[in-house]
Amino acid sequence: MSSYTHIKDSPETALQAEQILDCDVAVIGGGGGGLSLLWALARHGYLDQNRVVLIEPQSKNSQDRTWCFWAKTDDVWVNRLSDCISHKWTKARAGDRVDPLDPYAYYQVRSADFYAMVKDTLSKHSSFEWIRESVKDSIDPENGEIPLSDIRVRAKKIFDSRTSALSGSAHSIDLWQSFLGYRIRTEQPEFDPQRMDLMNFEVPQKGETQFLYLLPTADNELLIELTRFGQEKIDADWADEELQRWLSKHVGAYNVLEREQGAIPMSQALDAKRPFNSTKKRIIPIGTAAGAVKPTTGYAFYNMVTHGDALAQALIENTALPTTYRKPRYRFYDRLLLDILDQEPEWGKPIFKQLFQRIKTPKVLTFLREDMRLHQEIPLLFSLPIAPFLRALDRKYLGGAVQTVGKLFDPRQMQQQLVLWLTILLFGVHLIVPQATQWLALPLLIGGLIFPGIPHGAVDHVLDGSAPSSPRHWLTFIAVYISIMIAIVGVWWASPAVGLVAFLGYSAWHFGETDLKHWGVYNPLLAWGYGLSMLGFLLGSHPGELSLYLHALGLPLIDFSPYAPALAICILGIILPLFKLPRKALASYLLTVIVIAIGVALPLLLTFALYFVGLHSWRAWRHLRAGLQYSDRQLLRAAAPFSLAAYVFIAAFVLALYTLDLPFEGVPAAIFLFLAAVSAPHIWMMHGFYGK
Repeated sequence: MSSYTHIKDSPETALQAEQILDCDVAVIGGGGGGLSLLWALARHGYLDQNRVVLIEPQSKNSQDRTWCFWAKTDDVWVNRLSDCISHKWTKARAGDRVDPLDPYAYYQVRSADFYAMVKDTLSKHSSFEWIRESVKDSIDPENGEIPLSDIRVRAKKIFDSRTSALSGSAHSIDLWQSFLGYRIRTEQPEFDPQRMDLMNFEVPQKGETQFLYLLPTADNELLIELTRFGQEKIDADWADEELQRWLSKHVGAYNVLEREQGAIPMSQALDAKRPFNSTKKRIIPIGTAAGAVKPTTGYAFYNMVTHGDALAQALIENTALPTTYRKPRYRFYDRLLLDILDQEPEWGKPIFKQLFQRIKTPKVLTFLREDMRLHQEIPLLFSLPIAPFLRALDRKYLGGAVQTVGKLFDPRQMQQQLVLWLTILLFGVHLIVPQATQWLALPLLIGGLIFPGIPHGAVDHVLDGSAPSSPRHWLTFIAVYISIMIAIVGVWWASPAVGLVAFLGYSAWHFGETDLKHWGVYNPLLAWGYGLSMLGFLLGSHPGELSLYLHALGLPLIDFSPYAPALAICILGIILPLFKLPRKALASYLLTVIVIAIGVALPLLLTFALYFVGLHSWRAWRHLRAGLQYSDRQLLRAAAPFSLAAYVFIAAFVLALYTLDLPFEGVPAAIFLFLAAVSAPHIWMMHGFYGK
């Protein structure tokens, strides 16, 4: 094995700086993935006729990690790795039970032994060259040039073990398997060197999933590792204290021979998406970068050596280079478990404990090796707690919709979802006594207008953060406000049709703006489409009542039944925001959809009251409270003068209904006309408020 080392002050600097080293294969990184591939290339004879380069700055002489794997005792890899297997275990403790591992054994490979074995094999091949340097610049995928400080390596195929070289989603590592461990020696025999503990949960969880590996290699020697599955890597100081606490409790005097610390990514972002690499692809990931690490366990060594062997054979046979592709159903299982460990880490301990307590360890190992038939997996899967996996399934594939709906109907959150429970109650009353909801509709709407309907629109004078500062400003504000209202009433008086169209238009805009601002997906066009759809659905789903109300407002009777298909367009418009909705807003959106869906069976006036008061007005009230930084009491105090004026105004409307010759009739018509008049200036003011 030759080694390229450039001495910067030598007379050959200029020559070396222009040097290009051509090779058949370049391997970047001399860790487990890189050395596994090189070892396979040497074993299969590829190095006899081809030039291969390893780019790795470290000498790889130290013991920097310990790998473990399980395999059947007659597995070919047990024989191939025999020179560097330092120990094997034939039994495993699972809770209070000790399981024989037959037909498996659990093997330990110390990295220093593996490095030495591979380097010894490579030293016999003059066609192999080790460049002790790091790749810091990007690689040219077209011509295969790897720029180094004093030389350029040009390779037909490049095998890269750096996860940092990957782009896009490969960097989205949400969870880590991080660990800190000791190799200790005790003064007295303490251990059974044939029995190990894979997951000992006798440690605090600290909001993550944490456990111990206990791997005795002699009756007085033990490798103990404290491991965490979690978003945050394990804190070394805390891990030291916890290991020392556990050892002082369970063993006698001991000496620490070695200390190990590391972190392994637990992410499917690195998973291979297809069984083979493209034949046109020059740069091939290996090791962790190729997805050799099983995301939910962190085991990688067996995958690395088998993948390296498969790559070597493909190079020799000049066939497509394989990936570490895994069966889709195992990736599906991992996806759910990773979600649980991320979103509900408190379930990690009960899931793993229950798995090892209910299933014999050899079957668990077969499952983790992904070497089971589906009918064998089903009993194992049903041995696990089902609820967290169903929640993970909902989160990953339904956006959390099922859990969100469940929370909406949770009696413990009744106060937060009062409008939903009120809607359900009214629906139940309507099924039993339909007339009762007709009687309740108008009082509920008037009550909702008293609060929060009118008060949420009675603070327009402070929407810029301060009230008018002088009598003149007050008079100007009031005059403009009343003028707009009188103009709207005049339009209705002159032409109810024009007034109605205008009212529906600006109300639809306001409803859309308020809801989409509330959900964090505001877009002017989307707000307009959603608002029109929402209002269109509320009205169009009650065609008979709508016709009567419009007739009471002075319009001719209209048969809306031919326009029923338009409801489908309204439904589409209501659904559109869902595609942009953040998960945190899903509950509020579904609440809205459920209320208006149930409202189809309720009277129109009642459905409008539930939406306008129970949803829209309360949302706007919260927006005002947050935007103005007022408490509820401060907001009520600011709204009081104009709220009282509005109450007088609506009372005058109702009185006029019975004393004047108006082009409309009935209290509902008066309320709608009042809303049309008072909402026009309010909507303009709120638009300015939202803009800030």
